[in-house]
Amino acid sequence: MLKNEKITKFEFDSLKKLPLGIKFNLASHHSGTATYFRQEVKKKLRKIFKTLKKPDGTPYNVYQDGLKIYTSINYDMQRYAENAVKTHLGKELQPAFFKHWKSKSKNIKKYAPFYFEDYTEEEKSDAVEKLIKNGIRTSGRYRRALDANNQVRTVTYAYNRATTKNQKWINKVQYFDSKRHLVQQELNRLNRDTTNAWVIRKEKNRVRKEIKLYQDSISKYKKKSSDFKVQLEQKRKEYLKLWKPFDRDMMTKFDVKIPMRIFTWEGEKDTVMSPRDSVIHHKWYLRSGLLSIDPHTGFIKAWVGGINYKYFQYDHVRATRQVGSTFKPFVYATAIENGVNPCEEYLNEEVTFPAGTFGLEESWKPKNAGEESHLDGQSLTLKMALANSINSITARIMKNFGPEAVIDVARRCGITTPIEAVPSICLGTPDVSLYEMVSAYSVFANKGVRVEPQFITKIEDKNGSVIWSPSPKRIEVMTEENAYKMIELLSGVAEYGPKVGGKATFGTGVRLRSPSRPYGKIPYSVKIAGKTGTTQMQSDGWFMGITPDLVTGVWTGCEDRAAHFLSLQLGMGTNMALPIWGYYMNDVYKNSKLKVSKGDFEVPESLENEEFNCVKRRLNSVGPSDAIDYDDF
Repeated sequence: MLKNEKITKFEFDSLKKLPLGIKFNLASHHSGTATYFRQEVKKKLRKIFKTLKKPDGTPYNVYQDGLKIYTSINYDMQRYAENAVKTHLGKELQPAFFKHWKSKSKNIKKYAPFYFEDYTEEEKSDAVEKLIKNGIRTSGRYRRALDANNQVRTVTYAYNRATTKNQKWINKVQYFDSKRHLVQQELNRLNRDTTNAWVIRKEKNRVRKEIKLYQDSISKYKKKSSDFKVQLEQKRKEYLKLWKPFDRDMMTKFDVKIPMRIFTWEGEKDTVMSPRDSVIHHKWYLRSGLLSIDPHTGFIKAWVGGINYKYFQYDHVRATRQVGSTFKPFVYATAIENGVNPCEEYLNEEVTFPAGTFGLEESWKPKNAGEESHLDGQSLTLKMALANSINSITARIMKNFGPEAVIDVARRCGITTPIEAVPSICLGTPDVSLYEMVSAYSVFANKGVRVEPQFITKIEDKNGSVIWSPSPKRIEVMTEENAYKMIELLSGVAEYGPKVGGKATFGTGVRLRSPSRPYGKIPYSVKIAGKTGTTQMQSDGWFMGITPDLVTGVWTGCEDRAAHFLSLQLGMGTNMALPIWGYYMNDVYKNSKLKVSKGDFEVPESLENEEFNCVKRRLNSVGPSDAIDYDDF
């Protein structure tokens, strides 16, 4: 104003001395709400503006052109999600993790928080050292030093780009090979069909053409990868020649103690330690990811990629981890699509896959998780089997329909990551991202229709004109009836079941109803469908929760799979991930402005008269008034 002569120099000097009367908070990419999501928005905008240009053909400048970016994130729901993660991990799970390891014997604590079963002492030492060195190499301090060294940076990035390019071709080969395998199965079926020879012959020709297309694609990308081998090896040698001495020097520097700040749940802490020890310190902390989607629109409402972006920048919404039993619904959906009734009973006994079945080199006998149960040897409905995460019945379904059919269901629902067509996938061996899992579960809540997830709703220019908006794909991947049957199956996870052998049964997520748990207390009138998941050695805990208006997934685990609880009771998804979902949804339900439904899912007209309560005898089932010890599950 002084420059434009709107005020005098005297007025300027007087006004300058007055307090501004505003609260000022220094904003950064590391602080505030939705830190991980903001990074995802940046990535998406870079992709959009590669093709989106101004009318005159020049590129847009996000920072200078006065653009307005609108997202689907709901501020209240985002806060609830971040608070849920902070409450459970910061106040409950992380203290329990420290206490758990502190109670172990000296021999076990030697390599804490890492645990390697059936390793020799030398193998344990080598494995831990490898994990620590990998942590050092991915740290910000190491990367900054690498970026400051022009020669090392150039060869490192060149080699990384080359390996990424080659891996894309390898992934293409795996993708088209899985497609070819599925179509080959269809051809095998047609070869066994002796009805209506003319129609069968026509179908065979169509399928053979598809197989030929897939085989051509496989050959194309195999050749690309093969032709690139010499160039890739050359870049690897150039990289190692400069990187190895740089890396040795950095490992020495990381052993020198210096002043620094480290993360704790009580706040940042000033200390003096070596960067190597700070890497170990941060590996002790459990991480978590949460994603919440409106299944009808595909709009993402909350996105939590981790516990603190400043110290842990790896986004666990996009990261792939082993999914455990959260993969089982795709197995059950395969049965439903093949006409199996949700109340059909299967015997809970050991299932054997003989050698040669589905390409197995040796026989496989999956075991149920945990100790012996009163459910062993009993006939259980599909609903009870899924609610109790019974491995043997899941394996029986897999044996009946085969891994290719299950993969087909998962692919249609939106799972794109490579999945090997082997029987063990029925127990959740594939690595899949939380992003894809929540998107896939949304199919069940949206009447069998998959909607591509979106988080940028529109972009306006400085004049308020919309210059970009999403065009999400909507694909019907299963019938409305089958999708609803899956909801009914999954609803058993948060319900009490019938008494079996005179003993109570309940789903693995029933503690959401517990009046004694701070994240529980969700009334029975609120319909919840979902699935818990726990991976091998309790490395990953999952919970996928479905309500009529929201599908929310939670993953919890350490950065390294070797760091985990040694106890199944502490390390299962029911204890690691489900409480976060409970805290989040309790806050969501309390906010009436969000208008999130507390009611039931809409029943397809064709199923209105079908009974999904597999046990009608009320006297033989457990209700909320029965005395239940919630600490038992």
